[in-house]
Amino acid sequence: MSRIPQSQTQARIQRKKRYKVDLPAQIVECEMNYHRLLRLLCNVKELAVGNTQHYLVGDHPASESNFRVTVLEQTKYTTVVHIAQLFSLQNTDAPIKNKSLFIGSPSAAAAGDGQIDKSGITQKQHAKKGVAGAIVYRGDVRLYHDASVAEVVKCQRYQSFSPRYEYPNVDMHQIDEKVQMNRFLGELLSHCLSHGRMAENVMPINT
Repeated sequence: MSRIPQSQTQARIQRKKRYKVDLPAQIVECEMNYHRLLRLLCNVKELAVGNTQHYLVGDHPASESNFRVTVLEQTKYTTVVHIAQLFSLQNTDAPIKNKSLFIGSPSAAAAGDGQIDKSGITQKQHAKKGVAGAIVYRGDVRLYHDASVAEVVKCQRYQSFSPRYEYPNVDMHQIDEKVQMNRFLGELLSHCLSHGRMAENVMPINT
């Protein structure tokens, strides 16, 4: 009688152990992301649709990224924002402005797209002078104000994530794709909060 290879036995065991959704852990992650976004977007409930906040993340023009958060939708209990991150593909001689406007500071909350710098150029005019770049992340996040949670509802070209996927699947999502999307959002927001600053000279991001 032939024996079944150990690798096949382990594979069968893995298939039998179906992924279980850890709902409490997911809620905690979504709560943390909600409060991270509140720090990035002061008075988020009052922001008009189309309001955009720009941040520079990094310490050197050649390696920094542009981080943008745009309000897409406002309802009584929810807000939907679009988040995009773009890295420069070339060095730029443009000076870094507003180094003192760190995220979460009162001066950062007062900054806006129409703010004029010392040269008399607005942020929108700066954007027209943008350099080549590559979008590395783009996603929509819905904030639920009554529950104080925020979750990813669209990431790259995918949307409406299921709590669990059978693997393999058509889109080749991981079995815990939804968990990973919200966890990555948390890491992205934390990085921006720790190393970001309000930007005047920004690269345009086509969405």
